[in-house]
Amino acid sequence: MVLVSECGAFGGWISDRNVGHRGGESQIYMRGIGEMTARAVPGTEGARMPFFSPDGQWLGIYSGGMIKNT
Repeated sequence: MVLVSECGAFGGWISDRNVGHRGGESQIYMRGIGEMTARAVPGTEGARMPFFSPDGQWLGIYSGGMIKNT
């Protein structure tokens, strides 16, 4: 899943490359449109269904049966 912030300044995706390896979990990665390097978003291990808030100020995730914001 790929997501783009409402203002278009940030993009993100769920990486599941560690799933199945030593108990690895999915993780959300983000990067600014002008940046070359992505960064893992802390606290998003095992997250699913990410979304940006309507004002683009925070990232919401579904994790552990709950909706959370980062």
